[in-house]
Amino acid sequence: MRRALRQPRWLAGLAVAVVFALVCVWLAQWQLDRRVQRAERNAAVLANYDAAPTDLRGLADVAAAGVEPEEEWVPARVSGRYRPEDTVLVRNRPQERANGYLVAVPFDVSAPDDGLPRGLLVVRGWVPSGSDAARPESVPAPPPGEVGLVVRLRATESPATRGAPPGQTYRLDVPALLPGRGSLTEGYGVLATEDGAPPAGLRTVPRPDVDPGPHLAYGVQWYLFAVAGLAIWVVLARRAGRDEEQETAGAPAGDWVYEPGR
Repeated sequence: MRRALRQPRWLAGLAVAVVFALVCVWLAQWQLDRRVQRAERNAAVLANYDAAPTDLRGLADVAAAGVEPEEEWVPARVSGRYRPEDTVLVRNRPQERANGYLVAVPFDVSAPDDGLPRGLLVVRGWVPSGSDAARPESVPAPPPGEVGLVVRLRATESPATRGAPPGQTYRLDVPALLPGRGSLTEGYGVLATEDGAPPAGLRTVPRPDVDPGPHLAYGVQWYLFAVAGLAIWVVLARRAGRDEEQETAGAPAGDWVYEPGR
């Protein structure tokens, strides 16, 4: 193999094998990082989803700084009125293998205190796409007047990178959908109940899956690919070196030649 290390074509092959191994290691670490993120997300779901609702006014830190990862899915009680005229449909949100929309409606919080949000974006539920997939057949209106909600808090999503038809969006980008007015702009609420009951005419947003996913297996797989790439180069280089030695000794390349003491 030492002869191979002195030949440009084998050095080039070694460089390719090293680059391949480095890419595999990067992909392995990316999968392991995703596993950590998934574990943190699952921990928040398991800790918060079934907790007793807290008054939104008691979550002053949420109002001030937004929904932190450990606060995702915390149930909160809030009273106020919907603003149905500002309803937004969030596109490309499949549920149970069907295409559809999330229905997001701004909610004016009753008698807000200083420093606490006066507005909250509430995802009331989900509706399927209509016959032409451009819009749902119908969107049930929220109840009029004062209503008491239990919502689970989520962090705002990143801004959309493409435009949507009027009244629709691709992302729950709360600062864009609910600007100003002292609203909670770094998070939104996923509706659990309206006056103690599920929203009429809408499918509720399902409980998130807490499966750890395949990231650990994928990470190990990429590490094995990195080792395999280098091992293949070593095997081929050793074989080429042996063939050259045999040719030098006068034997046909590829035939095994006994060499005492080797």
